[in-house]
Amino acid sequence: MTDQPNLRCCSSSDLATFLLENRFQSDAMETTSFLLECTQCLPDAEAISAKIMGGNGGGGEGQDVDDSDDEVVEVEAVVAISHDDEDCTKGKEEESNGNNTAVAVSSGEVIGLPKSIAEDNKKGKGSGDDSPPTSPAAPMRRTSVEVSATTPRGKFDLTMHESTGIILKNKKDEIVTVPSTSVDTVIVFPKAEDCRKPTGRSNKKGPVKRPGPLVLVVLDDDDDGYDVTFRGRALKQICFQLPQTFLPFRNDDSGEGSGIYELEENKGGKDDDDEKKDIELEWVDLLGKTFGVSSEKVVLVSNPAYLTDDGREERAYCGRYEFKSDTTEGTSTTTAGMPYVKCYESVNDGVMYPLEEGLLFFKPPKFVPRSTLHSIQCGRGGGDSRYVDLVATLEGDESAVEFSNIAREEVRVLNDYIHKTLIKAMAKDAAEGEEEDGNEVSS
Repeated sequence: MTDQPNLRCCSSSDLATFLLENRFQSDAMETTSFLLECTQCLPDAEAISAKIMGGNGGGGEGQDVDDSDDEVVEVEAVVAISHDDEDCTKGKEEESNGNNTAVAVSSGEVIGLPKSIAEDNKKGKGSGDDSPPTSPAAPMRRTSVEVSATTPRGKFDLTMHESTGIILKNKKDEIVTVPSTSVDTVIVFPKAEDCRKPTGRSNKKGPVKRPGPLVLVVLDDDDDGYDVTFRGRALKQICFQLPQTFLPFRNDDSGEGSGIYELEENKGGKDDDDEKKDIELEWVDLLGKTFGVSSEKVVLVSNPAYLTDDGREERAYCGRYEFKSDTTEGTSTTTAGMPYVKCYESVNDGVMYPLEEGLLFFKPPKFVPRSTLHSIQCGRGGGDSRYVDLVATLEGDESAVEFSNIAREEVRVLNDYIHKTLIKAMAKDAAEGEEEDGNEVSS
């Protein structure tokens, strides 16, 4: 349902859309009739209508428009009232800033997206054609793709612009502009349900597809920075799922097929090296290019269901920390060795990803960066309880974030993570902070 517009300063589009969706149940004819009736209530409505419809060549009463000084004064008065409204002025300023930022982001070169994106309904609408491109013209990269977002909720067309940021646009032409200067952290991670290994080729026709990872863009909370907004509300983060891709591996020689597909253009050509790159790493590179940072700065949680030995070697170049849940005998096969632990955050049932950069919960997405942590402990809970809690106390206000109902079997791996990875990183941050303070004092 569309939010009620401010009648003092809303656009004609906002008003018409609100009436269409909220009063006339999407009946465009009824909405139009109502708006036309409204115009008849204005002073000298007939003369104005004749002037609009007839222009300079209109006849009859439409030519007698020199007596319309009164309506000009009235229109000017309405405009003056609107400009005196503080909310309206603020809204216009925000809209202007947003437009300027959108122009700045769009000025960056549009980045081509991976060729292995599964197009689904985008290609051959209604034809059921869901096969990868094989023609010589197929290698052309797309420049936008539809993504499903949880924050803000909805489907958006995503375009990525080199070094300047991303733009999300929905079917109502509402735009979310995320400039690179407003971004603090970017995390790429899989949904928990997508981490189970595929069981081979399904009986369905067509190639096998791999689910796209989620992307969480944590925004900078600097008061002097640009506020990323949607429908007038400032956002603290953006979260969306990237599209499915065809699995870029060749079927075996037996003819039976391994349930994995290879695009025709992967079998040779000048783009061969790019196309053989793991899709997670390809997205990481593109996001780094988009926000003007090295790919090592993009936090990656790898999906174990699709991680090969080669893939592990590729990830080793930047020393990425990789958490694995408990794998001792008797552990559930659906959770053992996963990059997360099941838990609750408040009343939300989800999973928590322990990262060197902090703690990530989904869903809904919530990121606790290590820079905000004062202390962290895991293991609270009665001796007979099957579950324990992990409590992170935050700097400054001494508030805490609690992740509850974690299986007791996970205590060992979580404490290893806390003491061997997280606390070491926090200590390193503190030492670097003291060194910077010393340099400032000496200078």
